[in-house]
Amino acid sequence: MNKEKAVDVENDILIKKLEQYAIYVPANATFSSPDEGNYKWTVDMERVGDFLVNGILSCTYYNDGEIKYISNNLVTYKKVKDIEIISEVEAYEKLKTGNFKLSNLSNNVNTIFIAEVILDYMLDSKGFFQPVYLFHTLLNDEDTIIVIPAI
Repeated sequence: MNKEKAVDVENDILIKKLEQYAIYVPANATFSSPDEGNYKWTVDMERVGDFLVNGILSCTYYNDGEIKYISNNLVTYKKVKDIEIISEVEAYEKLKTGNFKLSNLSNNVNTIFIAEVILDYMLDSKGFFQPVYLFHTLLNDEDTIIVIPAI
């Protein structure tokens, strides 16, 4: 009896097999193979036309030429509209004037050291991605991320 076993296969063969299940992997997805026959693609807010794709797809390929395990956590978001965002300098001004909310601290802010600023997206209460500036800081000597909406 031929026992099923996870085996290695080329990436392009996997991609074609996944397409049979209507699963499409963005071209810039980060590919890895942690164990024999196990594969993972990570997509970090990849733009594909008017869509954003984010998440992780993993699968296992077997010696009979079939994929028998798929975990598809790739989420595709459709662009609703173009908007104008504030500049990083304007976001910094909001931070300087205390125009932000922190749930884990009292209002006693003594020092803020900004290590990095990143323009990113966060889901709002209605399930839409909104642009935000993430200020990676040392706030009162504690690592803290301060979020400033970019719209």
